[in-house]
Amino acid sequence: MTSYFADVDLSESLIDEPRMHAYRLSRIQDELKRRDLGALITYDPVNTRYATGIRNMQVWAFHSVIRMGFIPAEGKAVVLEYGGSEHLADGLETIAEVRPSIPLHFGPGLTPRQAVEKLKRWVAQIESLTLTYCGDNKRVALDNQVPYVAGAALAEYGYEVNPGYDILALAQSVKNEDELRAMRRSLSVAETGITRLQAAIQPGVTENALWAVLNHANVELGGEYMDTRLLSSGQRTNPWYQECGQRVIEAGDMIALDTDMIGPYGYDADVSRSFVCDVDRATARQKQIYQLAYEHIHHNMQLLKPGMSFRELSEQAFDVPEVYRAQTISMNWHGVSLYGGWPTILGRGFFDENSEDGEVTPGMTLCVESYIGEVGGPDGVKLEEQVLVTESGYRLLSDYPFETTLLG
Repeated sequence: MTSYFADVDLSESLIDEPRMHAYRLSRIQDELKRRDLGALITYDPVNTRYATGIRNMQVWAFHSVIRMGFIPAEGKAVVLEYGGSEHLADGLETIAEVRPSIPLHFGPGLTPRQAVEKLKRWVAQIESLTLTYCGDNKRVALDNQVPYVAGAALAEYGYEVNPGYDILALAQSVKNEDELRAMRRSLSVAETGITRLQAAIQPGVTENALWAVLNHANVELGGEYMDTRLLSSGQRTNPWYQECGQRVIEAGDMIALDTDMIGPYGYDADVSRSFVCDVDRATARQKQIYQLAYEHIHHNMQLLKPGMSFRELSEQAFDVPEVYRAQTISMNWHGVSLYGGWPTILGRGFFDENSEDGEVTPGMTLCVESYIGEVGGPDGVKLEEQVLVTESGYRLLSDYPFETTLLG
């Protein structure tokens, strides 16, 4: 039996962006129709981009409640855009029209009456869109960045308001061939950046200077922005989740990084590697924790098969030695699309009655990660790979080599 996902050609030259945009819109609309919802309203710029392909000042839009997507269950989407940006929708076959947005900011200069009037105008805009694109279906879903007051106002005017996160999570979890090619392009940029970063490691360089090498490569090669600044060195690698700063790297230091890079086409390249400055000075302990992290992710990758439940993966996950458990990462697998997202699949010992279960499906793209470092230890190791679930197992999407010296 031919495995489609294992065999798909990942060449960037084969990316059909209109087909990719149409596929992504259809993924959302299929779920809206299944739930008998009239539309999805998005304010998260990543969600609007996933649904329509439009890109406009992404990072700024995360904290500015101005740009809105209205995605009906049938037909094309509507974008409510920041003034002067309407032309960005030109040529996007997923968008029926662009309308001026009503910002949902309620600053201290607004009187209570003005705030109420603004909300009324916004609801009237939604009612106009609903009548045009959804008929009498006033059942709508909202993404997580729609302000509470907006959802409450819709409910007052007879709308049935539903959460939209799970719709978007399900839609983004399974990729088509164009998305996979776009993701692989983003990963290739990340790998170029890591190569340059590794070459720049030497005593006297700062963490920030190393991170700048990675960031520069992303922008130079067509990428967009960095979701985090997770690079640390020496003692700052323990515990994990410390962003880069002005610490000066010394010979023998561990350097750990997680790219969290939003590269070309807006796809996330989420790869982690750890290095030792002047690797010939690596200690036996550094090699031991590196090898454990390597075993951790490779054991967990081998478990990936369609039909496996998240609970089953958790129960069979790598058994992290007791001395490292207090600081290990509970999230051993996570989804990756235009950002790192659903699903979150927990490692051994973390799954409980509050954990979300589900099933591994062909076409899912997942990151498999590990952190190994004991409490109070001098450093730690972070490793992570990005993979595609195929009909029979998994396929590596990331392609950056591991440190053979540290693996022995």
